Amino acid sequence: MKKNIFAVCDLEPGYACSFTEYLSHRKNLPFEIHAFTSAESFLAFEKEHEVELLLISARALNSAVKERPIGKIVVLSEGNDCRQSAYSCVYKYQSSAQVLRETLTAYSDAARAPVIFPVMKKTTKIFGIYSPAGGSGKTSFSLAFAQELGRHMPVLYLNLEGCSGLEEILGNCSAHSLSDLLYYARQQDGRIIHRINSIVQSFGQMDYIPPVRLAEDIHQAKWEDLQFLIRQLITQSAYEALVLEPGHETEYLLPLLELCDCIYMPVRHDALSACKTGQFETMLRLTGSEKLAERIEKIHVPKIKEVLPADQYAAHLLWGEVGDLARKLLEDKNHD
Repeated sequence: MKKNIFAVCDLEPGYACSFTEYLSHRKNLPFEIHAFTSAESFLAFEKEHEVELLLISARALNSAVKERPIGKIVVLSEGNDCRQSAYSCVYKYQSSAQVLRETLTAYSDAARAPVIFPVMKKTTKIFGIYSPAGGSGKTSFSLAFAQELGRHMPVLYLNLEGCSGLEEILGNCSAHSLSDLLYYARQQDGRIIHRINSIVQSFGQMDYIPPVRLAEDIHQAKWEDLQFLIRQLITQSAYEALVLEPGHETEYLLPLLELCDCIYMPVRHDALSACKTGQFETMLRLTGSEKLAERIEKIHVPKIKEVLPADQYAAHLLWGEVGDLARKLLEDKNHD
């Protein structure tokens, strides 16, 4: 089964090629990508292939293209050429990432029906990173681990805390976040994979979904909603690994950890941290989740000695002591 076709048609060869090259590096896209530099070359291709999504410059969009049975047409605008357009428009002269996000948002809003995509991967490995104790280095380790893992396979990092502090650290200025995806998950919307792709951001070699901006959005989330979202990521995306970082005291904590193939639990040596960890282990016994403990590996995350600006923090983690720990754990895992 082939992927649906996403065609890009722009009269500037340099733009069409550079944007298509950007798309080719986005391994999670559920589309087969094709680029064209004229309406004529696109139409010749389209006569033999069904095109699901077409991003085309306003100057290339002619009556012959408009008459074709194309799933969704999005116009690549150079300024004021879309004011009276009947089509969704995306401004051309902005980052490729933003062009893609806006295009996929327009597509997901109009997608005719949920589509099952062929996923070219054997499985999706799920890593959970959780600690019942504060100040354990959990988020620092999660960032380093996801970045290191992303150097070897397509990976998505999903932070499920109410107050993650990641907006400035990862340079995220997106208007959309996990809050939006949880809304669509509540609707059991099978088109959610398009919305995921329109929201996903990249940092280094890892992808991530911007965390919620309001803590209540994640605290009020139901397990069924989160389960639906994760299931879509497993079955409909090209990600070979998910790195999940749950927060504290949510009703879905244990079911979420049950999904994980491996769980890293950062701990500290002080008495209070030991007591909190012990209480968590007691909870596992009382709830009949003793087998979950077998997948938990306790780790000691090195403290960050340097005082770094927020925008340098995450990149520094990968090549510091925390990154060294992530590399060692992954190396040990590969040798098991």
